[in-house]
Amino acid sequence: CQSTTPSIPSSTLKPTPTAVTHVTVIGQNETSVTLEWRKITGYTYELKFQNGTSLINTTETNQELETQTVSSLTAGTEYNFTLFSVHESDRSSGLNFTAVTAPISVAQVNVTGQEETNVTLQWNKVNGNGITYELQFSDGTNTTIPVSDVDGSVTYTVSPLNAGTKYEFLLFTVFKVIPSKGYNFSAITRPLGVGDVNVTGQNETSITLQWSKVNGTGITYELLDTSGTNTIIPASDESGTVTHIVSPLTAGEQYTFTLFSVFEGVRSTVGRKLSAVTGKFIYF
Repeated sequence: CQSTTPSIPSSTLKPTPTAVTHVTVIGQNETSVTLEWRKITGYTYELKFQNGTSLINTTETNQELETQTVSSLTAGTEYNFTLFSVHESDRSSGLNFTAVTAPISVAQVNVTGQEETNVTLQWNKVNGNGITYELQFSDGTNTTIPVSDVDGSVTYTVSPLNAGTKYEFLLFTVFKVIPSKGYNFSAITRPLGVGDVNVTGQNETSITLQWSKVNGTGITYELLDTSGTNTIIPASDESGTVTHIVSPLTAGEQYTFTLFSVFEGVRSTVGRKLSAVTGKFIYF
């Protein structure tokens, strides 16, 4: 009679859950980052980072990708994450990766200097280390502005520019190549000064002045006389010369004038000075 020895089942080791191999950062703002990775049905995920641990239960079984937003973060900060796959009570090895929040934008930009070919800008630094700035012109040209990590203000001169021109700028704060929302502002260069001014007519009560227009659109002129009176003189953008009659004046007097060109309320650096004399009355 043949005896039968019962077989002893070998112990079965549960396989370690498959680890995530890649995480993509698909969104960033000042307080959150949005992450995406390829998921496995039936797994949950555990995300560890400086601010705590998140247990992520996947619910959309018909989706191949898992998308999660980590919020309540600090602007302009690099975070270290570790993502684990979890199946029942087992956990995979972790995938380490980093994600960066966007820095906050500059609060205000002041134009502290204006010349014919440049403007000087100043703003308070954004808190944080490793912050740089990117200045974008209206034509899409970008300039990167590095700064030290010492607290304080940033001063930057934009040049070369065209005289008598309004420029639109967008200033971004940048951290780890991630830009802020951006701060919009405009700045104006000074117009060129007037060249020669000719006295083309004089009588007892008036003086007629003529000069060539300064290049540019929207240029006006401001005439300052010896009494301190200012006269704003509009000019057509089409005409090549400007003619202006100064009156009423006193007969037989010498007058000294200073003529400025003006664009958007900004005067030329130097005014053209000239003197002219009114005619005398002749009595018979």
